[in-house]
Amino acid sequence: MRAHQNLGFGLLLPLIAACASAGMPDGAMRIGLGNARSGELSRVGTSVLRHHQFEIFRTDGPTAFYYETHWKSRTPFEDERSQGVEAAETKIILQGSERPAAGMGRVIAVELIARNRVRLRDGAEWTTIPPTPAYSAFIDTIAADLKRELQTGIRVY
Repeated sequence: MRAHQNLGFGLLLPLIAACASAGMPDGAMRIGLGNARSGELSRVGTSVLRHHQFEIFRTDGPTAFYYETHWKSRTPFEDERSQGVEAAETKIILQGSERPAAGMGRVIAVELIARNRVRLRDGAEWTTIPPTPAYSAFIDTIAADLKRELQTGIRVY
């Protein structure tokens, strides 16, 4: 019976993964960054995004739990070039939702959304492609920097 139960879960896993990415545009990545205090989110988000040369152009919310950057032009990665990419741009969105946390004040669950758009050879319009390994590594580096800085701001005494 146990093997039969595991088989059922194994069949559901791809469906669960598909639902988790539903609504994300092609070429987008979503990464959970953990929790932050609202003041830390503002300080760290601005600092780390600037370090990676992204310019914030929009914040929303009464306490700014949403940060969106301008599209940043970048050199296409080699694995993108092999797919015919001649130009690439990336946009980062940091968004958070308030979570209750006893004894810690206001805590925000933060996630990063990275959007990628490219121009292909002989293409005049921007389009999207699935994240390549090199693009994913680039975004993972930014996410790791944000996580590290946010974690140093959450302290329980």
